[in-house]
Amino acid sequence: MRAHKKRVICGVLFLVVIGAATFIYLSTRPAQLPAFLVEAAVVEDPAKAKVNMAREKADGQLRDESAKAIASGDTQKVEQIYKTAVQNETEVARKIQLYVDQSAVLYAAGRVDEAIAAAKQSDTLSTDRFLVADWLSRVYEDRKDYSQSAKYYRLAAEWAHSDMNRTGMTKQQYEAEAARVESLGRQGGVE
Repeated sequence: MRAHKKRVICGVLFLVVIGAATFIYLSTRPAQLPAFLVEAAVVEDPAKAKVNMAREKADGQLRDESAKAIASGDTQKVEQIYKTAVQNETEVARKIQLYVDQSAVLYAAGRVDEAIAAAKQSDTLSTDRFLVADWLSRVYEDRKDYSQSAKYYRLAAEWAHSDMNRTGMTKQQYEAEAARVESLGRQGGVE
């Protein structure tokens, strides 16, 4: 029994020494963060951060106001809210984002046809169709309109290099999504 107790005590002491040595080693060397944390730790320009925060707050207010309008059955008010926001915006990419946001609000309320029409309002703003194509590919897929979904996945693939592509998906990934939904259409007989 004594020998067993001695081994346990020696084992515990060994672990304490190893733990202390590790602590001393780590506390005396310069801190090095993994690359993914270093990128995340890069501090954004304070002026740009302030603009982005204000924009996010304004977007949230638009969505909240629109959700209230939809809850009361007034989709015309949603259209007016976003029409005003788009008119007040100077950047084309931002206008497109607002149309997609309007579409998302309508879509969340089950107003799918109106959501699609809202997103398509941005068609004439830019030749870069990435954001709308990405969004509509998913809307049509959810609707089980697989041929339209595939069409928009392919359009998103054409624009995968766009600055508006925040998904990280590549052209090949979008093309694979198009093939996947086409297959769903063939399997289910729905297109």
